[in-house]
Amino acid sequence: GVVLPACEYQIKWADHTFSIPVRVEDPMALPAPEELLKLSPSELTVILLSNLPYRDALIRALRAREEESGAGPKNKFDPLREVDSSKFILQRTRSFFWLFSALRRNLERPASTAEEFRARLLSPVGLTAVLRAIHRETHHSPNEKSFLLSELFLELKKCQHQTRANGVAASEKKLMIDGELESIRKEIENCGNQESTIVAYALSAVRNSG
Repeated sequence: GVVLPACEYQIKWADHTFSIPVRVEDPMALPAPEELLKLSPSELTVILLSNLPYRDALIRALRAREEESGAGPKNKFDPLREVDSSKFILQRTRSFFWLFSALRRNLERPASTAEEFRARLLSPVGLTAVLRAIHRETHHSPNEKSFLLSELFLELKKCQHQTRANGVAASEKKLMIDGELESIRKEIENCGNQESTIVAYALSAVRNSG
């Protein structure tokens, strides 16, 4: 079944069970549940573009995964669904491009407080999850990793931040994103052979992005 982060601890003693509510001052410091660590680029895209709250969109995505894997009710047989196109580099690259665009659009939305925006930026379905997906899908290829990281960097550079009265200023949102972009730039520099054409392209694109 679908498992989401707990909001209480359960303590069992003898024949009794007690529940203790959990109040976390910094949710970003908690490790993501196993289900969140395995979100695919397409699943993250659907969640980020959904009008549903993250929790509801996540539940829907995880249930769809269960159905696809055979753990839930399946639709009638479709031979095209039996082909894992995620291993095709062009299809994988396209999926990541859609994801990068979805993340940018999500971060452009207004935020009431800096804490709200930081939570959106670094949430289990935010930038942290996107980077995790890149690392998981490209662990075999430093070239592909550097290319995708550079495209993510350039996409986030294009953010046109929307604001609301008494909300977080665009300049403050940009400052938080710029801190994450600097980490991405450093990772690209450490991706591998800088004489590689693809790595050289990634480094040049990032350095010349302004």
